[in-house]
Amino acid sequence: MDFHNKGHTNVYGSLKFSKVVGDYLVEYYGFEDKRGLEGWEKGYKAYMAYCTVYTCLLNGSTVCGLSAKYRPCRSRRSPGSASG
Repeated sequence: MDFHNKGHTNVYGSLKFSKVVGDYLVEYYGFEDKRGLEGWEKGYKAYMAYCTVYTCLLNGSTVCGLSAKYRPCRSRRSPGSASG
């Protein structure tokens, strides 16, 4: 399955969707591969750092190499807990 729920794709669906859109942009709008151009490597490294932290947070870690200022709050109520 490629969907998390009725309105959202999961990781696999997102990858497939991105591939289809990317191929479409190349074929119909002439988009070109920018890898290797000046500045690309710096942006890619920043993106990969973001992905690493995001994945870490998704896996439930509270550290993920972030300073305390950016660590997620663990005081959120769990689903089904009483409000008050």
